[in-house]
Amino acid sequence: PFVLSALTMTIMFIFFNDLMVGEDLVPTDIYYFLFISVPAAYIIISSVRLVMAALKKENFAHRSGFISYAVYPVVVLGFGSLQVIWLDAPLFCFGSTIMMVYVYIISLDNLVSLDPLTGLNNRAQLKRYVSNEIMWTGDDKKMGYVLMIDLNKFKNINDRYGHLEGDAAIVRAADAIRIACSGLNSRFFVCRYGGDEFIVLVATENEEEIKALKQLIKVTLADLNHKAEAPYALACGIGYAPYSGETTAFQGAVKAADEALYIDKKQS
Repeated sequence: PFVLSALTMTIMFIFFNDLMVGEDLVPTDIYYFLFISVPAAYIIISSVRLVMAALKKENFAHRSGFISYAVYPVVVLGFGSLQVIWLDAPLFCFGSTIMMVYVYIISLDNLVSLDPLTGLNNRAQLKRYVSNEIMWTGDDKKMGYVLMIDLNKFKNINDRYGHLEGDAAIVRAADAIRIACSGLNSRFFVCRYGGDEFIVLVATENEEEIKALKQLIKVTLADLNHKAEAPYALACGIGYAPYSGETTAFQGAVKAADEALYIDKKQS
């Protein structure tokens, strides 16, 4: 927006100077409109897009981050407008500083909540998520499911092709899970549990939806691996178990899903 605004202003001053500056070199209304409208439009469009991203179910765990980034430029713009009215008060500097500190704190929270390799939630964020019982709030608590996902023969990939290729396989698995879950009608939470293990929480009572998700993750992973032209086959085992949404029941659900995972690995 700065480049577009500067370029437009330059062209206007060179070819349409009379429209930009009036008598006694006083800027015209057109000047102020061009100077403010482009950055303001960019800020509004960016904020709307961030709010829309925050409302997506796959971004539920990071909604506060999206909202903070959406609010930041709007608040700064507001303080800037007030600064024009009250020139003697340092409102713009004060507002900008407050918002920068706020966004910085939110950004730090995201850094400690995300897995740096895959961009998924990490184990610490999973604990926070479960302890808050975010997915099962209110009086209409319903049953959900925990899915445990583990790559097959992952150690062989690391040993034969190196750890960089192993990291690529993990990222491919994370992408497959993310893509498969994006089609769910229910709220979900995805995290990298550790190594080549992933956990997905889905707030649904429909077991058929979970079975379909399980199959879709496997198909998507194979498809992504084929498109990447990897020199090895990449598959995963998936086990799932019902989960009531209560913090005390989580470990039991994870254990049951883990047991189902190894049964699935033996059958594949």
